[in-house]
Amino acid sequence: MNMLQIILNEHHLVATTERRDFAASVMLCAVENEIEEAVRLIVEGGYSSVMISNSDGETPLHFAIVKRNSQLMEFLMRQDHADGIVTAITKRGDSPAHYAARYGAVRELETLLHRLVIMFGDLQTLNVENNPLNATNNEGSTCLYLAGLGRVNSIDHHKERDAIAQLLLQHGARLFRRDTIVSRSRSGLSEQILLHDQARRGVATWVREIIERNNENTADDDDADGLDVRSSNVLLTELCAEWVTTVVSLSSHSSAIAKECHPNWPDLAAVLHIVISAGYALEFMPLLLELPLLRSGLAAVLHRLERFSSFPRVHVLLLQLHTELSGALVEITGD
Repeated sequence: MNMLQIILNEHHLVATTERRDFAASVMLCAVENEIEEAVRLIVEGGYSSVMISNSDGETPLHFAIVKRNSQLMEFLMRQDHADGIVTAITKRGDSPAHYAARYGAVRELETLLHRLVIMFGDLQTLNVENNPLNATNNEGSTCLYLAGLGRVNSIDHHKERDAIAQLLLQHGARLFRRDTIVSRSRSGLSEQILLHDQARRGVATWVREIIERNNENTADDDDADGLDVRSSNVLLTELCAEWVTTVVSLSSHSSAIAKECHPNWPDLAAVLHIVISAGYALEFMPLLLELPLLRSGLAAVLHRLERFSSFPRVHVLLLQLHTELSGALVEITGD
């Protein structure tokens, strides 16, 4: 550390890439390599502020989160005039909360949430738009959405992912902004509803996840787990059948909408009912998600989605998606 201090004292003699401040470059390297003693020397010696970033806009706090180093996070956030680092965004629009949701473990998220509560108060009592957890990055993703779909997708990470999702929900996090859940269009007297891209991706991913988890948790169809799996498959079949039925009902309200879906929609619907009932609901779910629903039929679909999300085990993310879709339906109905 003595040699580092000598170099820092003569930093004007050191060349850096992109003419960046030398002490700031050393600070970022020290955080990235988790050399806490060097970070302390640089900050406490006044060589660099913690309010610095690399060419991508990542701050030392972003780096500490990726490294899952809650001790470094706490040190960085408790520095004088460091509140800005807690909400600083990268060039891709990612705040430290986005990074914690995507890359951190529960400990790192708890550390960040503690600081956010100090700054903003009880996050759950804030308006949805004012809650920093509901800010979206450049791709339109919230922290909760990144936790659900942006993390490493493996069985070993499901428990950690679910714990992080629960923690975010306890602090008022949402999957989507209110205006990015569904889109609406009208043809004649009928109004059709289509899920936005992120919502469709969430449904498709988490439905498949539930079925795959069920299949992994049972090896014998005669035991209790086997019964749960069969029940879950039935619930998925009912959900998909209800979806098709709601799209079918469009043809009786507006022939124009039916033709938009498919020129021979009644025949296609009959085929879909057959293959779904034959046990191929999961395979055809992505197709169904591309089809518009009649607004008046959305409530029935949401009821089926809630049942599927809650049995045999609650899937916290799919159930939250149901909650937000239900809220969107209430807002649409009130228009």
